[in-house]
Amino acid sequence: MKIGYIGAGKLGMPVAACVAQKHDVLMHDADPSVYLRWGHYPFVESPKGTGHETINGLMEAVKDNVRFTHDLRDMRDRDIIFVAVQTPHDPQYEGVTPLPETTADFNYRYLIEALGTLATALEGSGRNHTVVVISTCLPGTYTREIKPKAMGWTNINLVYNPYFIAMGTVIPDYLDPEFILVGNDNGDVADLSAFYASFGLADRLRVMSITSAEATKVFYNTFISMKLSFANIVAEACEKVGADCDDVMGAIKAAGKRLISPAYLTPGMGDSGGCHPRDGIALSHFAERYGMSFDFFGMLMEQREVQARRFARLMYEASRDSEIKNALWPGIVGEAFKAHTNITTGSHAVLVANILRSEFGFLQVPAFDRFTNGQDPTEPGVYLIGCAHDYIKTLTFPKGSIVIDPWGIVPDQAGVTVRRLGRLRSPGKLEAREAA
Repeated sequence: MKIGYIGAGKLGMPVAACVAQKHDVLMHDADPSVYLRWGHYPFVESPKGTGHETINGLMEAVKDNVRFTHDLRDMRDRDIIFVAVQTPHDPQYEGVTPLPETTADFNYRYLIEALGTLATALEGSGRNHTVVVISTCLPGTYTREIKPKAMGWTNINLVYNPYFIAMGTVIPDYLDPEFILVGNDNGDVADLSAFYASFGLADRLRVMSITSAEATKVFYNTFISMKLSFANIVAEACEKVGADCDDVMGAIKAAGKRLISPAYLTPGMGDSGGCHPRDGIALSHFAERYGMSFDFFGMLMEQREVQARRFARLMYEASRDSEIKNALWPGIVGEAFKAHTNITTGSHAVLVANILRSEFGFLQVPAFDRFTNGQDPTEPGVYLIGCAHDYIKTLTFPKGSIVIDPWGIVPDQAGVTVRRLGRLRSPGKLEAREAA
């Protein structure tokens, strides 16, 4: 098939590389400089499932199947055109700074402009076009923002098909999804079904209205936030009374019949990344707009922020300990939003660092992360494990340090105080017990 992509960013580019293994791909981006990234993708990304060792190796292998264009009229010969244009929030709504007093919807300007420009370019092509929006939208956005402008798009079949992927594992998540969400209001998803059939995934399509699909995407993300919030509340309660959160959550994880799955039920840092915090903040705006009886989404974001303040206070209090009085600044070990990636968008650890600066008066809160800056702690200090990178499990901290470890991954070390929040055992003892 002939596939088009509008948007060659963090999401569009790795997915296009994956698709180019089987199809002819034509890409367009408003910023022509991104084309230079082909074969030089700057983010850590797994190519699992493609037979290549790196994402840039995959890009090199499929480069003959990929072209770039500055003229959207070149998309007229495409069977499907995917639109991967950002729907950003302002920086104060990304989840790395304390919650603002107001909430706001996503900014749909770029998406609407891209769709309008594309529709104009496709006029007079003499054929119908399947245009697939990937961008995250709040429920009701299509009806309110896009449909009124789309009435004249007589040759466009608009489909909503957001991905359930995570940065760092975009390609394996794309190739082996739990399900494929498809929103369409006229029942015409034949092109998209044929496309996914080429990857052996046609049976995973869940087809519904565009508004229902909009809701499914953001509520899926918010459900993850809810699970993580619950796990972290359990950890705090266990710490208060001397229980062990791994025992408690281990039992809850075993309840696969009623509690769905064990994913996102390990206490650690709060929900992070480019989607989940921003979705929760946007859904708080949604609750206000529609007069919902309770702003559950805002509550989740408030809990996430309260947890960040709790960690910041623990670091502040520990920094006053006489044994490390020469350590001037608390530090974050692992600032990425998730393990094994270098992306910090929406990072809960970055939020903690910003609260330490703004509310506790620290001028510096250095980050130590081999994925983002290649640095390890070298001086005694108070350190928060902000991201559960595997290498941190064997990292040796300077003697005299206090390590606040929400994940429970740092083992006992001579001369180092390790506070595994809500846990009673070291990770080695826990792993031995689980293996037995």
